[in-house]
Amino acid sequence: MKDFTDSKAVRSKVPLLIGLISASGAGKTYSALRLAKGIVSVTGGEIFFVDTEANRGLHYAWDEEKKEGFHFRHVPFAAPFNPLRYLAAAQYCKKRGASCIIFDSFSHEHSGVGGVLEMHDAELDRLTRHCESEKEADEKRKRVGALAWGKPKGERNKLIDGIVQMNMNFIFCFRAQEKLDWKKKDSNGQPTDLGWQPIGAMPLIYEMTARALLQPGSEGVPDWEPNIKAEKQLVKRPEQFRKLFDRYKGKQIDEAMGAEMARWANGSAQGETVTESKPSAFAELVAAIAMSKTPEDLEQLTANIESCKRERRVSPAEVDQLRAAYVEHAKKLKGATP
Repeated sequence: MKDFTDSKAVRSKVPLLIGLISASGAGKTYSALRLAKGIVSVTGGEIFFVDTEANRGLHYAWDEEKKEGFHFRHVPFAAPFNPLRYLAAAQYCKKRGASCIIFDSFSHEHSGVGGVLEMHDAELDRLTRHCESEKEADEKRKRVGALAWGKPKGERNKLIDGIVQMNMNFIFCFRAQEKLDWKKKDSNGQPTDLGWQPIGAMPLIYEMTARALLQPGSEGVPDWEPNIKAEKQLVKRPEQFRKLFDRYKGKQIDEAMGAEMARWANGSAQGETVTESKPSAFAELVAAIAMSKTPEDLEQLTANIESCKRERRVSPAEVDQLRAAYVEHAKKLKGATP
């Protein structure tokens, strides 16, 4: 039995694979950036944003004049959207020093130009190109349909294996669409309502550390307990994050959630509980700004920010983010003043 060894089990660093699933306009891109900002406040490093949405991610880039937005590296990603190009994009980001990679959207891998569905159609065309009539081709397409999945699913498996083995923090944004199951009907003969379901690679979705469903118009507030059974099965609230997500019921995904998840994921060689470890100076200041109740409370943090800047406990990019958070929260406090 020389092939096996054992040792005491201890908590160690693990990657976060987070899935955000929603219809258009529910806030998944903004939520992904807030989560990523919180994650890198703990891990350090940069956010890389792989953009399949015709550069829409740039709408959220840092605006120096307004002092708002997010700092990230932007990676434009145009068609074809086959699985191996997605893997190549992830490998590129890692090689460039990414700490957290956002894919927006991963749904193109399934239904986009050159994605898995089009790859399947192309394989069917290849396998039936010598048929002498449309009728013969149609009949053969039905017979070889399963065989034609070999290449696209093989590439998808390589993509999933590559991502899982990469040991990186990922946030995957998936488009969703309303679905009905016509094979399962109720007592009135109506199809079963499956609610909002992701457009994408289900094997990868099942690999996620956590999955959140954003209902239409939710503005970044996850539905952790959907009423529809199929949606409920889609949401993933693992035990290690159960209390965290319970605290966020009815609240938007934000930087603090990302930071807490990252602290858990950082693990500890000694098996200590990472969530009890001291947050970074940046994370502490972000939390202090968010918890300020009055303009006077907020004003007192100015000296703390400048002190951390002088002592190099926060990077120049983090200083910009702190100042932006300060300005944004000051506006909220001013608007709340009677």
